[in-house]
Amino acid sequence: MVNFTTEEKALVNGLWSKVNVEDIGGEALGRLLVVYPWTQRFFDSFGNLSSASAIMGNPRVKAHGKKVLSSLGEAIKNLDNLKSALAKLSELHCDKLHVDPENFKLLGNVLVIVLASHFGKEFTPEVQAAWQKLLGNTLVIVVSSYFDKEFTAEVQAARQKVKQGMQPAAMTEASRPDTMVHFTAEEKAAVTSIWEKVDVEKAGGETLGRLLIVYPWTQRFFDKFGNLSSAQAVMGNPRIRAHGKKVLASLGLAVKNMDNLKETFAHLSELHCDKLHVDPENFKLLGNMLVIVLSGHFPKEFTPEVHAAWQKLLAISGLWDQVDNEKVGAESQEKIVSNSTTRTNGSWVGEERAECLARTNFSLSFGLFFEHIADISSHAAIASNPKVKPLGKKVLESFSEALKHRNNLNNRFGDNLNNSTSPETDTMVHLTDAEKAAISGLWGKVNADGVGAEALGRLLVVYPWTQRFFEHFGDLSSASAVMGNAQVKAHGKKVITAFGDGLKHLDNLKGTFSALSELHCDKLHVDPENFRLLGNMIVIVLSHDLGKDFTPAAQAAFQKVVAGVASALAHKYH
Repeated sequence: MVNFTTEEKALVNGLWSKVNVEDIGGEALGRLLVVYPWTQRFFDSFGNLSSASAIMGNPRVKAHGKKVLSSLGEAIKNLDNLKSALAKLSELHCDKLHVDPENFKLLGNVLVIVLASHFGKEFTPEVQAAWQKLLGNTLVIVVSSYFDKEFTAEVQAARQKVKQGMQPAAMTEASRPDTMVHFTAEEKAAVTSIWEKVDVEKAGGETLGRLLIVYPWTQRFFDKFGNLSSAQAVMGNPRIRAHGKKVLASLGLAVKNMDNLKETFAHLSELHCDKLHVDPENFKLLGNMLVIVLSGHFPKEFTPEVHAAWQKLLAISGLWDQVDNEKVGAESQEKIVSNSTTRTNGSWVGEERAECLARTNFSLSFGLFFEHIADISSHAAIASNPKVKPLGKKVLESFSEALKHRNNLNNRFGDNLNNSTSPETDTMVHLTDAEKAAISGLWGKVNADGVGAEALGRLLVVYPWTQRFFEHFGDLSSASAVMGNAQVKAHGKKVITAFGDGLKHLDNLKGTFSALSELHCDKLHVDPENFRLLGNMIVIVLSHDLGKDFTPAAQAAFQKVVAGVASALAHKYH
């Protein structure tokens, strides 16, 4: 159950009553296709989508946009039972259309922009927060449906029995609480079989340590833990090991309560959201680290099926922290800052700058970076805080300066960019000589063809919506079918060969992958998120194959490389 307060319901419904479904729906879908062109793949039967004007004037885009927004209207009528209201749509997009769930988040972001531009001052921060909560929880419900997808005939038969009323009414799909996550018996067995063998202290310490090394910005939350100056210092830090053990022990409670994850994580979610203001993205990153550690500790047992079960557990666990009952879905809000300024008609006035910063703080994890500006405890406090306005002005003046040098950002802001750019978004891979040597040495030890085949296979098993691009590959109906598919293996070999070429040209990934980027972006319309997911699979397989040789420092180097390759492949979109 998603709990909306009376005030939130009034804010959502108040704005919805003024929405022109046809105009706003058409504009939202049109903007999605223009701003994120890879989403056009799902609409290639809609005719001319060759330019922004063609898309925005396309009658089929307008009609489908109206249909999409009308569906959201049905959800608004059932705010106390969103899961039921969205059930059919979720099943359609998951099982039949194989739509990447990332697209729902993008559409939500675009819809917020359109609402803001149409309603101006009426789209207050409070109204935005209520709508963001609605859209965030809609995303959770849709994503949960992807992870509910089972392969086995036995499970499908059991689900059919439920639909036919052959089980007690209390156990039917319709009567399950919205917070229920459906794990099959096979998935539960896969998770618990590994968990029984886990050394919580060792695995927990290594998982947290790898997080701090591979994604050093996460160290901000552990600045009282002493020496974190190097990979060796982090991995040898006793407080890191102790806290890692504590973190993994908490996950153990989830393993014991897989049918009620939300309740299990309620206290931790409140702690991390309300008191510590931890960026919810960190939970996803921590989950990725744990998967890599488990793969390295249990190379033979951590099969694609087991991997998929664990990924499901970790993904759903992370979602409950991201969308708390009383909080806005923070993951979507981070992108609203610059979008809110579009209402200024090009004039960067101080009040609007302040509003941008105020809206940013609705992602509570951002509040940690603004503790020095005093009261940011509420919407009103942020908007009226005298320290917010000059800081907002300073931020947007820097942005304006960047716009003047947008064709030469690296030379103009070189030092700042190199210090602040996340490896997730950088096409240049900045590696030390030691990192280059580690990559070269380890790459020479692996069977590249085997890595490629398993990485692509795991991608299709763990993230089944990616199968959409490989429908002509034959049988992809189960994990064993995918991993044994000759075409998957052959294409995996092709993929890893290209990756290997990239390792020879780390200083020019953009040029190395230019042709592939053009193919995947302009012709195949592959969602760039898929490149990142595939990179994660490569890292997991390397951990699996290299074992102890795949140290945290080595992982950090490879993580830089796969992020750089993913960014280079997505370059044509930008």
